[in-house]
Amino acid sequence: MEDHEIQGEYGPCTLPNWGAMARQKYQTIGVRPPMVFRKDRFSSSAVASENARHAQSHPSGLRLLLFQAGVGRKIEERCAMASRILRHLLGYEEYRPYQEECVGVLLKGEDLLAVLPTGGGKSAIYQIPAISFHEEKRGRRCLVVSPLVSLISDQVDALNRKLCVTPAGLIARADQATGGPVAGRLGEPSTPFVFITPERLRMTPDVVASLPLSLIVVDEAHCISGHGLSFREDYRDLSCLRQMHPGVPICALTATASGVVRRDIVSSLGLRQGHSVVRAPVDRSNLRLSVVFRKTFREDVGDVACRLGQRQGIVYFQTRDEAEKGAEMLKSRGVDISPYHAGLSVAIRRSVQDRFVRGELKCIAATIAFGMGIDVPGVRCVVHYGLPGTLENYSQEIGRAGRDGAPADCALYWSSADASARARCGRESIDPALASKGLRAMLEYTQSSSCLRRHLASYFEDEDGSSACASRGGEACSKCRDDGHRCFVDYGAESRSLLKTVSLVRVGVVKQLDYHCGRSSKSTEELRKKHECRLFGAGKDLPMAFWKALHEHLRANGHIHSNEHGACLLTDCGRDALNGDDPVVLPEIPLEVPRGSLKRPLEVLDNVAASGVDEKRSVRAESSPDASCDHRLRAALIALRSIEAASKRCPAFMIFSNRVLEGIITARPKTSVALLAVAGMGPAKESAYGKQILETVHALC
Repeated sequence: MEDHEIQGEYGPCTLPNWGAMARQKYQTIGVRPPMVFRKDRFSSSAVASENARHAQSHPSGLRLLLFQAGVGRKIEERCAMASRILRHLLGYEEYRPYQEECVGVLLKGEDLLAVLPTGGGKSAIYQIPAISFHEEKRGRRCLVVSPLVSLISDQVDALNRKLCVTPAGLIARADQATGGPVAGRLGEPSTPFVFITPERLRMTPDVVASLPLSLIVVDEAHCISGHGLSFREDYRDLSCLRQMHPGVPICALTATASGVVRRDIVSSLGLRQGHSVVRAPVDRSNLRLSVVFRKTFREDVGDVACRLGQRQGIVYFQTRDEAEKGAEMLKSRGVDISPYHAGLSVAIRRSVQDRFVRGELKCIAATIAFGMGIDVPGVRCVVHYGLPGTLENYSQEIGRAGRDGAPADCALYWSSADASARARCGRESIDPALASKGLRAMLEYTQSSSCLRRHLASYFEDEDGSSACASRGGEACSKCRDDGHRCFVDYGAESRSLLKTVSLVRVGVVKQLDYHCGRSSKSTEELRKKHECRLFGAGKDLPMAFWKALHEHLRANGHIHSNEHGACLLTDCGRDALNGDDPVVLPEIPLEVPRGSLKRPLEVLDNVAASGVDEKRSVRAESSPDASCDHRLRAALIALRSIEAASKRCPAFMIFSNRVLEGIITARPKTSVALLAVAGMGPAKESAYGKQILETVHALC
């Protein structure tokens, strides 16, 4: 198949109308403006001819995205190239946590297993090296093994929008084709990515063996391991990739994997000696974990509906029938929800999923058939009504909540009947011992009397004492809330302020607090003279009740102790906290008057999360003198984004995310250069939407 025919399958290829500033930006960094491939219908013969002319002018479509100067093979130059790709193509000024380390490993040509949470940017980890290698190695490409055809389709769409390239080597879309056309299609070196399912790889091993590759990526790599209930037989056959391409680095990606699963992945894929394993902490502080002993859904439907509210959410049921009936009962409570399970037709499932991704449908009542690869950053609630099979599955599924970092609820409703049903299914499974082990771990989690976050981290061998609610801060789990703590907050600055006073004024607690709050009395006057007013009134901006509670917490945590005369003094731990800058995370201390530096009440966070707007930005907007301008600009940009998303039939966040939207509101750019400086606003987005955004900002600010 000719180049232009492949490109035609994904829609017409045209050069955008680049503004002078955007063109100058590209010339400055040495990159030609990229071609934009729109996924509409098959191109006409005229468009195909135009595509062919572009292909002749630019034999490698990727060269439009990269520097024209030759790229050396030194790792320093590769890293510099990767940074430029990140900044000028993806539109981000810096890597997310753990991304740079992973990219560096692959640029060195080494094997990698990356265990990063959902929303951690796993796609960019292989996309950046793949683009760099494709140019440097003259057409060698990246093979991506992905478990589902629908997931591959979503990845292709994302690449089209994000990188403005056409990953035409797409075996999964050619499942009905014969071996000859597939091989012909893959023979074209103009595209950097080839996507394939494990089943198709097993059917066409000769074609894959003949591909010139620079990188092999195995997505959802936990499916390889026979030690997990997500095991898929066809994934086990991926061991052949090492024999086919012994010198090509392999990158295995997954969101969750216990220690035994990680070791099995390394062994099964044949990762070479010297490979790297990069793991992010399992704990996500923005998730509020809850375990609830359930009754019947008819009795619990009110509580579930209240949790969902008007927010975007997923409710997981154990069976198709439960999903159907649960959706009907929640609809009667005013929840915008539709069922999703394998018993529905492909067309209905696709329609429900697309509406959910685009934000037209708030909630889904699903079985485990839904969720893999779903990229929706604004999910605010994930409810499991019934016991999941394993903690690995549970961790994967709650990972779909709060991907944008805003607070989200994850509630697990269970009963002893669930455990009995799971046990029966386990006895009938392929590996009853493995199923029984997974069930025991799940029951230990639900019946835990300690912090749920710490328990989950401990299961994945990620527990170092810092995973508990009281150590990492953020939203408290239900076990910690049962102890009276709804939230934990970093009081590092306030603690150091009080510890300074304790260190200076070595008296009893009452006099220390009077001195710290600047109260006038006979005893404080004497202390003022003695210490020449140093630190007197340092805490006067906060109420006495707050400092008293903080003093008690610091004493309970071992920062302060009393001597035999009743004087409060610093301990070694207190001196370390005073002289360092580490967080001091404590249960939230309620205030009579809200204060900007402290976390706001849980209800306010829920309202902010439901709106899809970052909480810190919201605080700034409410307190800003020209907050009304911010509100008008936000509404106008949201409307612009919705119109563009509707015209392109894609989710609104694909146009630009909430983070980019808030960056525009903060910066209020007046030029293309200023707009390009907003994190996440790369040249392609600036070219497509920059003029409208700048006109909107100019009209309202």
